Amino acid sequence: MSGDAPSEQAAAELVGEAVWRRIHRLAELLRRSGADPSLSELLDAGTAMRHVDVGDRELLRVTLCSVLIKHPQHRAAFDVAFDRCFPARPASDDTRLASPHGPSAAGDRAAGGRHRRRRIRH
Repeated sequence: MSGDAPSEQAAAELVGEAVWRRIHRLAELLRRSGADPSLSELLDAGTAMRHVDVGDRELLRVTLCSVLIKHPQHRAAFDVAFDRCFPARPASDDTRLASPHGPSAAGDRAAGGRHRRRRIRH
């Protein structure tokens, strides 16, 4: 994280580099949509991550929204940006794209179901 202010480096160390990058990306998307989270709010978001289970996606959503969103009219933009930055299933772990059986097969297996090939009889 060269070139970052010392306080941003400290925040990244506290919450982990990957989470900090996602928070930073979330702030970028919010700025593009008209919300304008400040640097202090970003740092507050990093500090808040120390006190929540980042594996609990809904708790993470509520926590970041409460820290980064000032006005109710920005909530919808926050939800869209949050879903892009903190997807329910990260794209890098998405096995559906690599499945030879197509998206639904891998999705069924990931959900605990079993995939069965159907034989077509002619």
